Amino acid sequence: MTKKEEPPVSRVPRAVRVASLLSEGEELSDDQGDEEEDDQAYEGIPNGGWHTSHLSSSLPSSLLSPQLPPHPMDQLPGGPTPIAQVIKSGWLDKNPPQGSYIYQKRWVRLDVDYLRYFDSNKDAYSKRFISVACISRVAAIGDQKFEVITNNRTFAFRAESDAERKEWMQALQQAVAEQRARARLSSASLLGVQGSELPDRAGSLELRGIKNKLYVAVVGDKVQLYKNLEEYHLGIGITFIDMSVGNVKEVDRRSFDLTTPYRIFSFSAETELEKEQWLEAMQGAIAEALSTSEVAERIWAVAPNRFCADCGAAQPDWASINLCVVICKRCAGEHRGMGAGVSKVRSLKMDRKVWTETLIEVGGPCFSPVLGI
Repeated sequence: MTKKEEPPVSRVPRAVRVASLLSEGEELSDDQGDEEEDDQAYEGIPNGGWHTSHLSSSLPSSLLSPQLPPHPMDQLPGGPTPIAQVIKSGWLDKNPPQGSYIYQKRWVRLDVDYLRYFDSNKDAYSKRFISVACISRVAAIGDQKFEVITNNRTFAFRAESDAERKEWMQALQQAVAEQRARARLSSASLLGVQGSELPDRAGSLELRGIKNKLYVAVVGDKVQLYKNLEEYHLGIGITFIDMSVGNVKEVDRRSFDLTTPYRIFSFSAETELEKEQWLEAMQGAIAEALSTSEVAERIWAVAPNRFCADCGAAQPDWASINLCVVICKRCAGEHRGMGAGVSKVRSLKMDRKVWTETLIEVGGPCFSPVLGI
């Protein structure tokens, strides 16, 4: 069978093929056609590799984990990584959510933050992603099958063998345990499954080719797409876009394009003002994606500086240079509201000219979460 070649960037279609971004049986509009699966496309493709250095050596004999135990971490990572390290990836059969007995091949990838599955291992954007933070347990259900259970949804997968299933369950359990450990190390309270990082902007947008609006969130250096607000709170989304390869531009009074080398996402807002606000938020995400972590990592080298001085959120990337405290993005906004005469707020990642060697070497060790404002 001849494999279709991806069109070059210059000829990427303006409208996104929506079905490729949605889970099977979960299309957002009634006019979406059923997906056709080509089984031959998956023949002879080996499962992906995985890292075993930190995985549990064994599971209970029942292969059932009613409650995932916490797993202590040696230390916080020195800083965020541009691309999340893949813990495990490979082909799995997935049962559609309506309970059909027909399984479909999906390329599944697990990293420290998300479990995602794709039509193909060549796809840039997932059909679904599940926040590791919202996974409550993982259970074996027989015939090489296992379930990933969240608070209100269960995702069923089938591996090629019991051994492969065990590897997936171990990897998932470890990812969840480490996610919980990171939450415990931070004194910030978790805000739903989104953690301590609030979105810079979130709300409903029209996406060309979809009948119903999507719920879109700009969080850090990513734009996340969800079917609705409920699934946003549950941490179960469609896909997210890394803005390090993104660009946004105005199209007309209410519309704008988010362009990547892989697709063009054409959005429409309710009003011109909302469109401008979305453009500003997404441009901020691009700036954050392209910023450098060099200064932040040097400041974070002092252990107390790894947490926001005000709320305790991990890895704060802002600072008040006159108060000598490191703060998260949310608290930075509150500091700005007090005025520069009280708190001079600067980014650890973007305001490179401010962070001279003298300030880093002399002021860096003085930064610590001792001042609550």
